Amino acid sequence: MKIIVIVNRILSKLVVQKELFLKVLLLTIVLIATTSCHNSGFNKPNERGERVNSKTIKKDEDNTQTIALLKLNKDAVRIIDFLPASYDTIASVDYTSIIQGVLNSHSIVEFPNFPILINEVGLNIRSNSTLIFPENSLLKFASSDKISYKVLNFTKVENVTLFSPKIEGDRYRRKFPNKEDGSWGMGISIRSSKNIVINDAKIMHCWGDGVYIGGCNQAPHNNSIIFNNLFVDNVRRNGVSITCGKHVYFNDAHIVNTQGTAPESGIDIEPNLPTNIIEDINLINPFTENNANHGIVVSLGQLVGTAEKEVSINIEDHVDKNSGWGFTYASFRKEKLDEFRSLSGNVIVNNPKYSGNKKAFLIGASKGLYPLITISNPMIYTIDDGQLVLDLESINTLKNEIFKSDLIIK
Repeated sequence: MKIIVIVNRILSKLVVQKELFLKVLLLTIVLIATTSCHNSGFNKPNERGERVNSKTIKKDEDNTQTIALLKLNKDAVRIIDFLPASYDTIASVDYTSIIQGVLNSHSIVEFPNFPILINEVGLNIRSNSTLIFPENSLLKFASSDKISYKVLNFTKVENVTLFSPKIEGDRYRRKFPNKEDGSWGMGISIRSSKNIVINDAKIMHCWGDGVYIGGCNQAPHNNSIIFNNLFVDNVRRNGVSITCGKHVYFNDAHIVNTQGTAPESGIDIEPNLPTNIIEDINLINPFTENNANHGIVVSLGQLVGTAEKEVSINIEDHVDKNSGWGFTYASFRKEKLDEFRSLSGNVIVNNPKYSGNKKAFLIGASKGLYPLITISNPMIYTIDDGQLVLDLESINTLKNEIFKSDLIIK
């Protein structure tokens, strides 16, 4: 029932004008309530932070989600019908222009049930569309020397739903493997868009981030962005970057093995400019593991400016294993100027569980400019005789310490 409540909260905030998107959102509720049929057995943490197969948690016993997807498939235009007669099925031939033409002309599109090669232009998603990716589909980004790319690009679009996209970046297929310039090759890039729902995405080996949500230097800001059951593995910069957005939800994100170039974090909430917004950002049941620096980092320094600004971030039931730091609240690195206005609002971290870190929590100096952070019921584990046990000393220190004289952790 918890996930249904979350989705109802999300939907109450959405303003959707197109009939197609209303239908897709209703379908999304069904899919979330019954869990995805395209989960492919990826492991998730249970309450103890252990990995369990999500298929054992809840089954689609009445086949509701299967029936719903079959209905969408019936209405979908199939990309395979536009490919050459002897089409390639091993992602060795570039069909990007054909696919883009189908996306430009049709609202409900089904991708082929095999890997397809996407060139460095990427695919641009249009408004009021639904994309369906079967079990064996894969968008394989071509070998490139680009320092910046977007495999799936959402720019100033609205009312879009994706089902089970799978993306492989070119991290291990670069044209010049010894060149390490740039770090902005994104699996999914969302900029100045609204009413986006992405279910069961799986992203790996990107030159930059798995998911990037930003680009709000000009209106409109991102609004109502929902990811359900995201899995990101072995990207180079961040699993997820959120630089600007309002009503953003990541439900059951699973981010592992981020390493290569800073910040090297599972999830990084980090605005670029004082004009950005960080409002109603929700990370529900995120699991991060083996990320080189941070499991989750919140870095608000660039948001501080001369205007009043409110921040709201909610992190529920975060589990991290073996990342450098489980959770980081980064320091304000500029000189504190008299005209700077303090950020209002709250950063809330409820029921985190961390183990195997250099340090579970890293709390920097805010110079009185950040909103209060509240950490409730932290569980920090250490290894004793080969077993994970609660580190009561670290927990008590965290609960009672005042960091840098201006940040109180409750």
